[in-house]
Amino acid sequence: MHENSLVKHSCEPKRRWHCRNDKENQIAFGAYAHWNKIAMAKKHEISYETFMTSKLYTSFVKFAKYIISAKVANWQLYLEWVTQNQLPIDAWSKDSTLNRSRKETSKRETPARAVERFVLLSDAWAQEHNDHWSNYWQAASINLIIFHIQSGKLSPWVLFGSHKAQVFLDSVPDDLFPTITSTIDVEYWHRKAALFKEDLDWVHDMLD
Repeated sequence: MHENSLVKHSCEPKRRWHCRNDKENQIAFGAYAHWNKIAMAKKHEISYETFMTSKLYTSFVKFAKYIISAKVANWQLYLEWVTQNQLPIDAWSKDSTLNRSRKETSKRETPARAVERFVLLSDAWAQEHNDHWSNYWQAASINLIIFHIQSGKLSPWVLFGSHKAQVFLDSVPDDLFPTITSTIDVEYWHRKAALFKEDLDWVHDMLD
C-alpha cells in the first residue's frame, strides 16, 4: 500500500464524522437505521458510529444523494418498497426503480387518501401563491403539475376522477406526455376506472 493510500484510509473516518450533520449524511444515516429495522429486524437504535464504519456507508450516501436530487417526498416508503421487493442496493438509485415503485404503490392507495393528499398539496400551493386551492389546475404551471405527477404527489385517482385534471391532461403537449406515463400504469388505471366508476364519481364530487 502506497503512502498516499495510507493517508487516505486514515483520514476517511474523520471525514465521515465531520460531515455527519450534512443533509445527505443525515438522510443516509436515517435510511440505514430504518433499513436495519425492516430488513434486518434489529430493534435497538443504530448509532452514527456504527453507520460510518459500515461497509454499506458509501451505498447509503449514494442513495441519499439520489433521494435529494430526485426530490423523493417519502423516502421511507420508497425504502420499504425496495426492501420488500428484495432489490439490490445499487438499483435503489435508478429512475427506472423509482418509477416502478410509484406505479405500484399508487395502486394500493384509497380514493379518500388520494383526495386528502391532493387537497394538502393544492392548499400548500395556494398559500405560496396567494390563491385558492381549487384554482390549482388552471393556475399552477404545467411543469409544476407534471413534476407533482412524476413525484407521486398526485394520485391517478385524482387524474382519472377529476374533470379539472382531465382538462389539464388534454392541454399537455404530446412531447411532454411520456414524462407523465412513465410513472403511471395507464392501462391498469383505465381498467380500474371502468370497474370503480362510483369511486371516481366521488372523487369528482369532492374536487370539481
